Amino acid sequence: MEGHVPAAAVNRLLAQRPVGIRRLAVPGTPMGSLGMEVPGQVLDSYDV
Repeated sequence: MEGHVPAAAVNRLLAQRPVGIRRLAVPGTPMGSLGMEVPGQVLDSYDV
């Protein structure tokens, strides 16, 4: 895992166990991810 990967994406990966997967990553630090919460700021979408 790399970056601020949402728990739902990790759970989906563990449930599906796709063949050949090497990593799961989120580039950058999306606004609203853990540690990046700022009141009044619009949350970024995740590109997992």
